[in-house]
Amino acid sequence: MPYLTDLVTIARRTGYPVREVQGWRTRGRSAMSATSSLMVHHTASAAGRNAPSLNVVTHGRVGLPGPLCHYLLARDGTIYVVAAGRANHAGTVSATRYTNPRSIGIEAENNGVGEPWTAQQMDAYAKLCRAIADHYRIPIGDVVGHKEAARPLGRKIDPTFSMPAFRDRVRTISLTTPNPSTPAKPKGLFGMTVIATGRNTTERTINPGEEARIAVGEYFSMCTLTRGSTVRPTVNLGIVGAHEEDRLMVRAVIVDYLPNGTPQDRIVGNFYPADVKGTTDGSWTDHVYVGQPYHVTQTPRSGGSLRLQLLARNRGQNPITIRTTDYTVESD
Repeated sequence: MPYLTDLVTIARRTGYPVREVQGWRTRGRSAMSATSSLMVHHTASAAGRNAPSLNVVTHGRVGLPGPLCHYLLARDGTIYVVAAGRANHAGTVSATRYTNPRSIGIEAENNGVGEPWTAQQMDAYAKLCRAIADHYRIPIGDVVGHKEAARPLGRKIDPTFSMPAFRDRVRTISLTTPNPSTPAKPKGLFGMTVIATGRNTTERTINPGEEARIAVGEYFSMCTLTRGSTVRPTVNLGIVGAHEEDRLMVRAVIVDYLPNGTPQDRIVGNFYPADVKGTTDGSWTDHVYVGQPYHVTQTPRSGGSLRLQLLARNRGQNPITIRTTDYTVESD
């Protein structure tokens, strides 16, 4: 059986956003030998971020090479298409039909230790399973949880919801009924889609004449940006030590990381700098750094992740401490 090249078409039947992870059509340990079952999992990722496991499920981890699933279901219901070939998701199981060459694997973001499953994510999960089962003619009874198929029993606990109840939902759910509870993707200050946001408490003191590179927030996925995208960051800054006569020049970069590789700025590049002014007594002041729109000129490297950083140069006469707090990265 060839690689499963219909996965995007299938996912779109759910009505939820679908993101194609670069290279998914040829990603896999080998071709699938059959599609006789569908196995559902949770990622055991920390609660909060939308799709923090994307890089791991795509490329694997120490001792377990990727891909680790065919689909990743984000917390907001977005469906990431990860791989079309055999994925390392099942391990030792109770029957041949549940093995990796025969089973489609879905990982869903959940910490697995009490994080509630939202109505939206469960709706997306059930609809995706129904769409897959219909397309590949998989019996609903072979939509199984990892905890049911794994051997020895008790080796796995995912997913944390009731599988009999979930199968009933998959069996009865309609793919043609619109989902009114699906919200629009969040928009930022400039009306573009928010691709990374959070709060960061990094604090650095920069001496006169020095430049510091300050990491802002968490890593986010490569597949959120493509060549030709427009990107715009906003960062709230706290400044102390800068007097009226001092100048602090700040500019932003989005850094392209590869696992165990060298970070580079060139994919997304530099945003325009801004001068941050001080106060008479050098007391704490709040500023908002807003980068100008930047157009991505190259395709981000496969297998990595992105991170917002600030480059701050002290052009004054006094040591200046800069503290980053809330940040947002927007893209069209």
